Amino acid sequence: MKSKNRAIDIALHIATGLVIITSIVLWIFILTSDQRFSGLNQSTDTDTTHVKNSKSIKDAYLPTEVFGYRNNQLYQLYDSDKNLPLVFSKEFNNAKIERIKPIFITKKDYQKFWANKAYLQLTYPDQITFGIFSSNVSKYKNSEFNRIFIAQKDGKFKLYAGNDLNHRIYEVSLKNGNFDKLLKYAQKSESKTAVSLIRLSEGYEVSYKNDLTVNVYSYLISNPSDSYFVSRLLGTSGVSSKTAGNVTTYTAGLYNHLEVPKSNSKDYHNYTYINYQKSSIPNPNTRLSDSVTYVHKLGLVEQDLRFFDAEGSSVVYTNYIEGYPVFIKTQGPQIQIRYSTDNITIKFNSTNLQIPVPFDGRTVKIPKTSTVIKTLQAKGIAKSDIQRMTIGFELVRDSAHDSLVDLTPTYYIKIYNHWLSLSEWQNANLAKYRTSTTSSAKGLNVTREE
Repeated sequence: MKSKNRAIDIALHIATGLVIITSIVLWIFILTSDQRFSGLNQSTDTDTTHVKNSKSIKDAYLPTEVFGYRNNQLYQLYDSDKNLPLVFSKEFNNAKIERIKPIFITKKDYQKFWANKAYLQLTYPDQITFGIFSSNVSKYKNSEFNRIFIAQKDGKFKLYAGNDLNHRIYEVSLKNGNFDKLLKYAQKSESKTAVSLIRLSEGYEVSYKNDLTVNVYSYLISNPSDSYFVSRLLGTSGVSSKTAGNVTTYTAGLYNHLEVPKSNSKDYHNYTYINYQKSSIPNPNTRLSDSVTYVHKLGLVEQDLRFFDAEGSSVVYTNYIEGYPVFIKTQGPQIQIRYSTDNITIKFNSTNLQIPVPFDGRTVKIPKTSTVIKTLQAKGIAKSDIQRMTIGFELVRDSAHDSLVDLTPTYYIKIYNHWLSLSEWQNANLAKYRTSTTSSAKGLNVTREE
C-alpha cells in the first residue's frame, strides 16, 4: 500500500512538472508568434516581475468590442487569432487624419445610423478624444467619441466616429485609409454572438439575447515588492516612512507619498500614490494622454492593459483577456488615476498576469442581460441608476497557491460610480454607495463592502 501511495505521489509530481513546463513553453510561444500579442511591440526582457514598457498611447486606447450585421441581426464579433481591434488599430494608424467634419443629427437619426447594416462598428469602453490619434486636429482634439463606423462603397472606405452620449457624428477623412484586412477578418470571424443595444445612463451597452457559456481561465501571476514601487515612484534617496494601523506611508520630500498596506490586511497589493501639485484639472485630451505616462511610471506589465473608463476627472485602466475586462475583488479595475486641483491620486493593484495556464475545460453560464436587469431591479436599483454594464472576469486567488489565479466570468455593473459584480450588488448596502457618491468628488469610487 505504501509503495502504491509513493507511486501516486511521484506521478503527481511528474504531472505537476509537465504542466509548469507546458505553461512556460506556451507562454514563450504566445509572446513570440501569436498575432494577438506580437503587435504590441512589448519587449520580453524582464527583471523577474517587470516587462519593459514600450507601449505607445495608441496601444492603450484600443477598441474593445466589434459588431456587425448578418441577415439583419446584430452580432458581437470576436476572433482570438486575428484580434480585430488590433487589426483596426494598425490600419487606422497607418492612415492620416486629413479632416474632421461634425454632423449634427438627432437621437433618432443617431440610432438609425448605428442600425445601418452596411457598417462594421467598433466601440471603446468610454469616450476618448481625436487628439490621442493625431496632432493635426487642433480644432477637434478635445471632441469625444466612443464608436467607430466603417464601410466600403465603390472601392472607397468611409469612416465615422460617433458619441453615444450626445448623439453627435463626425465624418473622418483619411489619407491612405485602407481597412481591407479588418473587413475581411470580421466577415470570417470565428465567433459571433447575437446582441442588441440598450440605452443606459452613460450610453449604449450590449444586451445579450441569450444565456452565454464563458470559459474560466487561469494565470500564473507575480506581485512586485513594496521596494520596487517605492523606487519607481519616489526614488532611491531621501525617502522616509511612517506606519499607522495597517498602512505604511513612504514620503519623498513634500509632494510625493506612497501608501502601502500590510501583507496581512484585506487591501494587500492595493497601493495609493499621491503627487501633490496645485494646477487646474487638465482638459479631456490632456487628461487621457497624460494618464498613460503615469501608467508607464508604475512599471506594471502592460501587455493586456487597456483604457477602461473615464468619469469626471478620473481615468481608469484594466487588463483585457479574451475580449473581457479583468476586475480585482478589493480594487475593481486595476488602475485609477484621479486629477484634482491640488494633487494627482493613483490607486492601483500590483498583480501582474504573467503566464496563461492551459485551459482545463471549466466554464460558467452567464445569464442574458434582461435577467440581470430584473435581478438589479428586484434589489431596488432602478434601470436609470445603471450607468454601464459588461461581462468581465473576477480575479480569484487560489487558496493553495499564491502565484495562481482564476479569471471567473460574471457581470460587472457600474452604479453610483462604483463597479461591482452582480453578486456584490445583490448583497450590497445600497445606502452606503448612494451616500459615498453624493459626498465624494466627481470621479470613480472604489469603496467596497467590508
